[in-house]
Amino acid sequence: MTPLRVGLVMPTSFGVGSVIAGGERYAFELARALARETPTTLFTFGREPKAVMIDALTIRYCKAMAYAGGVINPVSVAHLGPLRRCDVIHCLQPRTIVTDLALLWGWMWRRRTFLTDLAGGAGIRPSRYIPMANLMSGFLPISEYNRSLNPWITKPTTVISSGVDTDQFAPDPSVVRHERRILYVGRLFGGKGLHVLLDALPDDVTLDVVGGGDQEYVSRVKAQAAGKAVVFHGSLSDAEVVRLYQTTTAIVLPSLVDSGVTSSLEAMACGTPVVGSRLGALTEIVTPETGWLVPPDDSAALRAALIDALSDQARLRAKGDAARLEVQTRFTWEAVAQRCLSACLG
Repeated sequence: MTPLRVGLVMPTSFGVGSVIAGGERYAFELARALARETPTTLFTFGREPKAVMIDALTIRYCKAMAYAGGVINPVSVAHLGPLRRCDVIHCLQPRTIVTDLALLWGWMWRRRTFLTDLAGGAGIRPSRYIPMANLMSGFLPISEYNRSLNPWITKPTTVISSGVDTDQFAPDPSVVRHERRILYVGRLFGGKGLHVLLDALPDDVTLDVVGGGDQEYVSRVKAQAAGKAVVFHGSLSDAEVVRLYQTTTAIVLPSLVDSGVTSSLEAMACGTPVVGSRLGALTEIVTPETGWLVPPDDSAALRAALIDALSDQARLRAKGDAARLEVQTRFTWEAVAQRCLSACLG
């Protein structure tokens, strides 16, 4: 049987071995997992064209002729020729020119085409004038919540979920967890709700904050944290973040918008339970067995959940063990890739 040749289209360019945000990480890790199963090329865009191999994965950097409204929306047709050699075209970011062209191209050449909405994308694009949703073969959302945000898509739908590298993100039994230390990982802007967590922080608990972001917001939360046991680390390497996941008691994700999925899965893979907002896709990942969910933008409820979580270390360890098992069962990249391939072959 001839292997299925898959082409993934991700508009944002990123460097080899590194990513700049959750969407780019998702594209790279999914492409790597697919490449272990079938020939796969990841198409991304930059100033200069080149192709590189990472294990079995081919990454093709296509030349962007210009950008319409920022680096997330490159203007290019360089990916269209190579995509014709693919049996399946899987676009990972709607509302961009290169995605719209890839879907149109796949329809013209009778390729199976799929779309995953990793958010982002805006500005000038053909889909403002052409109903691209009618051209693709299917929709592969990352959550039921994401499906609900795209009611205009009526094509066959398979929720493929998010994933995490359970070898890289794993517990370390040789290290000791700090019983009164919690962790926040994510971009720093109002929608992530760090200011709510600072209001809710119990007096005897230390908070590690990892991430950068909007400077005005960073200044605001640093001023709010004055006199509290809060450590701002800025951006850290994956290895440094893994160490924090392994040594903290819980990760806290007080989002006011649908976000925090990547951080929650990474923490859970390290055996760290989650305290987060009952919001969006997080409700599909965190269960009573693996953490706590509270109403968003409710510092009193969040404080009560933190006090409850930290009051019983044995229960925390049990939730951490359950979190690791849940990720290994449902959220490995191999599982995501298999769901993709099943949908493509269906």
